[in-house]
Amino acid sequence: MLRVAAHLVELEARSGRTVTLAIEPEPYCFLETTDETIDYFTNHLYCGAAARTLAELAQIPVSDATVALRRHLGIVFDTCHLSLEYEDMAESLEKLVNAGVPIFSSRRRRR
Repeated sequence: MLRVAAHLVELEARSGRTVTLAIEPEPYCFLETTDETIDYFTNHLYCGAAARTLAELAQIPVSDATVALRRHLGIVFDTCHLSLEYEDMAESLEKLVNAGVPIFSSRRRRR
């Protein structure tokens, strides 16, 4: 994930365009529930060690890497999968927002 993030940082620096990777929690997969997703992002992708690794990979300051992780790595908020896990959608959304996990849209932006 951090190598992908480093590539996206480099791509943005080169092209001026921001590309994001949205992970979609799926039933019976590595990330199934909102709590598992928040734990993964908080303790693995958005932690200090991850920012330092990204900074090294992308050759940017750690402070920029911390911001870049949230700009480039987020999730898809799939209401169907939430219901399959019997999760309350409003509660899940609130947890994600409070944890600072960005929800990316698949909608294309027009110039």
